[in-house]
Amino acid sequence: MEVTMTKSVFGHLKTGEEVTLYRFTNTTGAYVEILNYGGIVKKVMVPDKEKTLVDVAVGFDDLQRYEQLDCPPGAVVSMSGCQDRTAFAHALWEEVECSNNAVTFFRRFRCEPDGGDLDVFIRYLWVDYERLVLDIAARCDRETEVNLTSNCLFRLDHGDDLSAHEWRTFGEWEETTEGTLIPIEETPFGNNVFTPAVLGEKRFFVAKSAEIRPLAEVISPVSELSLSAYSDICGIALEVTEDPEPGVRLQQMFSAVSGKEQTLLKPGEEWKHRIIFGFDRIYKG
Repeated sequence: MEVTMTKSVFGHLKTGEEVTLYRFTNTTGAYVEILNYGGIVKKVMVPDKEKTLVDVAVGFDDLQRYEQLDCPPGAVVSMSGCQDRTAFAHALWEEVECSNNAVTFFRRFRCEPDGGDLDVFIRYLWVDYERLVLDIAARCDRETEVNLTSNCLFRLDHGDDLSAHEWRTFGEWEETTEGTLIPIEETPFGNNVFTPAVLGEKRFFVAKSAEIRPLAEVISPVSELSLSAYSDICGIALEVTEDPEPGVRLQQMFSAVSGKEQTLLKPGEEWKHRIIFGFDRIYKG
């Protein structure tokens, strides 16, 4: 059985423009659904402990719900003040390449305050072992800040209950809202231990290296599912929220303080990074 792709019409925007849904199914039957609107990850269906496919991504079947939100779940967003965050989340991306297990989109954006052009390519890749890969590449014609990431929101249990979720980080520091770096051993997350994911909690962690590596993991002993976040971006924000739906957000992104050098893009250069979400089973001993 090969990885397969199907395309269908998801709906039409208020402007009348057509939105396409891409479904990628791997050899285990697990699949993801991607929209060319916002580059949104609409659905991630993976097997639970009963080997039943369950959706672990927060998404909607109604296109209007995505249009109504400033920053809908699953969209590609800009965390830099030089670009309009909502412009990314609501962009209708142009398909430039599509295969059985991947799709590449392109879009040109305007940057503030100088009005330069930012050309962005995003590629989604769905592979066996339930790995969703997002590659982002950007080029500009004027110096600007680039800090692009995914706004995916996940929940590993059925329904809206997040009480069983736990998380841990593999970063070396926790960064405070003031920009101070605290060694991870001096926080509750030292020694890679799992701690309860509490509603309303938001933390930011920084890793030493800029190579692809695990940054954080979320588990639920109830569903026995695990979600791991990898990237060559050396920062990750973890958040438990109810906005717009209950879920856990893992955003691989550069810190506005400690990662500022990594967000500066000059003409002739390319800002290129990879984000990976891995979905696995955990086993009780």
